[in-house]
Amino acid sequence: METSRIPFQKKLSSFFLFCVLSLLCSLHSAHARPLPQEQTQKLDPISAMHQPTVRKTLVIIGGDFHYPPYEFLDKYGEPSGFNVDLSRAISEVTDLDIHIKLGLWKDMRDALHNGKIDLLQGVSYSTQRARSVSFSEPYSSVEYAIFTRENSGAVTTLEEMNGRSVIVESGGAMYDLIRSEYPHITVISAYNHENALRKLASGAGDFALVSKVAGQYMIRKAKLEGIRAMGTPISLERYCYATVHHPELLPEINRGLEILKNNGTYQRLCDKWLSEPQLGLSTAEVIKYGSLVVAPLFTLFVLSVLWSKMLHRKVEERTEELQREIQEHLKVQKELETKQKLIVHSDRMTTLGIMASGIAHEVNNPNGMTLMNIPILQDSYNDALEVLDDCYETHGDFLLGGLPYSRMRNEIPQMLGDMLSGAKHIKNIVRDLKAFSRKGDPEDMEIQDVNRLAMASTRLVRSMIKKSTRRFTVALAPDLPPVMASAQRIQQVIVNLLLNACQALENTEQGITLSTHYDAECEAVVLLVSDGGIGIPHEHMDKITNPFFTTKRERGGTGLGLSVSTSILKEHCGALEFKSVPGMGTTVTMSIPSATDSAAPTSPQNTHEKTL
Repeated sequence: METSRIPFQKKLSSFFLFCVLSLLCSLHSAHARPLPQEQTQKLDPISAMHQPTVRKTLVIIGGDFHYPPYEFLDKYGEPSGFNVDLSRAISEVTDLDIHIKLGLWKDMRDALHNGKIDLLQGVSYSTQRARSVSFSEPYSSVEYAIFTRENSGAVTTLEEMNGRSVIVESGGAMYDLIRSEYPHITVISAYNHENALRKLASGAGDFALVSKVAGQYMIRKAKLEGIRAMGTPISLERYCYATVHHPELLPEINRGLEILKNNGTYQRLCDKWLSEPQLGLSTAEVIKYGSLVVAPLFTLFVLSVLWSKMLHRKVEERTEELQREIQEHLKVQKELETKQKLIVHSDRMTTLGIMASGIAHEVNNPNGMTLMNIPILQDSYNDALEVLDDCYETHGDFLLGGLPYSRMRNEIPQMLGDMLSGAKHIKNIVRDLKAFSRKGDPEDMEIQDVNRLAMASTRLVRSMIKKSTRRFTVALAPDLPPVMASAQRIQQVIVNLLLNACQALENTEQGITLSTHYDAECEAVVLLVSDGGIGIPHEHMDKITNPFFTTKRERGGTGLGLSVSTSILKEHCGALEFKSVPGMGTTVTMSIPSATDSAAPTSPQNTHEKTL
C-alpha cells in the first residue's frame, strides 16, 4: 500500500510544479507592454527574412547624469528618465543606432562643441544659442521656478533679484540668461540642479533657479527641508535636441519624434515620467487579466485542496507541537533577560552605594573640622568684642576685614551662625546618605518611624525638589505607630516616589504633597505622595510596575523604580496603589502594616504641616 502511494505523490508534485510555472508565465504575459506597430513589424522574424537589411547610423547622445525625472543614472548605474526613454524610442523607429552617455551638464556641453558626442538632449532653445547650435523641433516644455528658503522674502521677476545672489546650474539655460542679460545679479555656480537646491538649503545664496518639476522631485527624493518654490514660473523653456557638427541628423530626429507622437509612444512616456501615476484598472483590463489567470488559479485551488487533505493531519500536529515549544522558549528567554537586567542594575546600584558612602566619608572629615572650629571662632570673637568696642568708642569707626566695624559688629556673629548651621546641614545630609547607601537586606527588619524615614528621604532629594517646584508641602501625622521595616529599603521607595513626582511636573507652580496618616481599619501606616503634574495615561496604568517599562527613556529612565519599589513593599507585606487623572496629577499610596495591633494615633486630626 505504501509503495503504491509513492508514484502518485511524485506525479502530484510534478503537476503542481507545472501549474506554478503556467501561472508565472501568464502573469508575465499579462504585464508585458504591447509594442508599437512599427516595432512589432521589425521584430517579426518571418517578415525580417523577406526585407533587406538596413545599416543604422551610430549616434552618441549626451545628457545630464542627475536631472530626474528627465535624465539620470538609476541605482544600477544605467541611464534612465524621460529623455533617455524618448531617445531609445527614436532609435527603434528610425535608422539611427542611438547610444546614451550621461555626465555633468557642463562637461556634456563641452563634449558637444568638441565633437565627442553627436547630439545633446534636453537643451533649452534660445535665439542666442541658435547662432552656434542647431536645434531639432521642441519635444517638451520645462518651467523654471524661483526656489527660496522659507524665511526669505518673495520675488516674482528676475529684475527684483538685482543686487542679490542666485544659484544656477553651470552651463544651463538660466546660467546663460543671467550672465548675458542681468549683470547686477551675482551668479553662484552649481554642477547640477540638486546641488543648487542643497546649497540653497545650507544657507548659500538668496535664491535658486531650477526646473520646477525636477526641483520638486529632488526635494521629495533628497528630503530637503526649509526651501520652497514660488507660485509663478519665471521662464518657460522649450526642450530640443541640439548639435554642432551634425545638423544632418536633425531631420531624422524630427521624423522619429513625429512617429512617436502619432503611435502614442510619446504620450505613454509622458504619462510614465511627467504625470502622477493613475491607480486602478479599467473594466476591459480587469476582464483581460482575469481571463489570463482564472484557469491556473482554479487549478491551483483544486490542487491545494487535495494536497491539504492529504497532509492536513500531520501539519496540524507538527504546528501545535512547534507552537508549544516556541511559547515555552520565549517565556524562558524573557524571564532570563529580565533577571539578567535586574542583576546588572542591582550591581550598578551596589557600586553607586559604595561610591556614595566613600564620598560621604570624604566630605564628613573636613566638615567635622569646620564644626569644631566655628564655636571656637565664636568664643574668640565674643572675647575680643569688648576690646573692639573700646577701640570704636575711643578712636571712632575703623575697618575690619575691609568693612566698617560698625557694620561688621553685627555681621560677624550672623556669618559665624550661618556657617555653623550650614555645616550641621551638611552633617545631616552625609548621615542620611550613608544610611541610604548602606546595603539593606529583607531580613534586616527593625522597628522604624515612617515620619523619620520620610524626612530623611526628603533631605536626600531636597535639591531636586527645590528645582522642580516652589510648592512642596509636608503633612506628617503625629503619634504614628511604628512599623517593622528595613530603613534603607523603605527610604529607597520614598525617594523613588518623590523623584517620579518631580519629573511629572511641567512648571514650578505645580505642587507636591508628602503626607502620612494611620489607617485604623487596615491597621497600617500610610504615606501618600501627590503631585499636580501631567498624570498617567489610562493605557499605561497596568504597565507602570512592569520591569523596564518607562516613558522617560530619553531622559535616562530605566523602568525599574516602581518595579523595585513594588517588590520591596511586598517583602514588607505592604502595597503601592496609584490614582491618576491625565493632565491633573497622580497620587501614590504606600501602606505598611503597623508593628502593634493597637494603636491608632491619639489625635489623627492634628497633623504637623509645613510648606518647604
